[in-house]
Amino acid sequence: MAKLPTDKLDAMDKRHQAIEDQMAQAPDPETIVKLSKEHSDLQPVVEKIREYKSAVAGLADAEEMIASGDKELIELAELERDELKEKIEEYTQEIRLLLLPKDDADDKARFWRCERELVVMKLRFLRATCSACISAMLNLPVGK
Repeated sequence: MAKLPTDKLDAMDKRHQAIEDQMAQAPDPETIVKLSKEHSDLQPVVEKIREYKSAVAGLADAEEMIASGDKELIELAELERDELKEKIEEYTQEIRLLLLPKDDADDKARFWRCERELVVMKLRFLRATCSACISAMLNLPVGK
């Protein structure tokens, strides 16, 4: 199981909480905009960090149940342990991806991709509208 830099994860979680506290104090609009941007950047990472921490805590509980010696608990705890190990590995990979540095080109590419999709939707709408108009015109009797 790959390790994550827990000190960095804790710092991000604390910063996220500090931003929420600052936003709750209703500072000036410029500060709110700045804090909102940082908050939205941190939100997906912090959510995964919290899921990861919860899974790690659950794994520790499962290991404790296995060590207890109760046969019924051991079977359930072993199943839970296996599931949690898979989840922890999944969360680890997702967090590693989320921690990669952001590239400004990614945001620009996303913007242009959205613009292209919007243009395609407009063209499809116009084509459907024009097709309906032409069909209606062709079905008119001659002379009217």
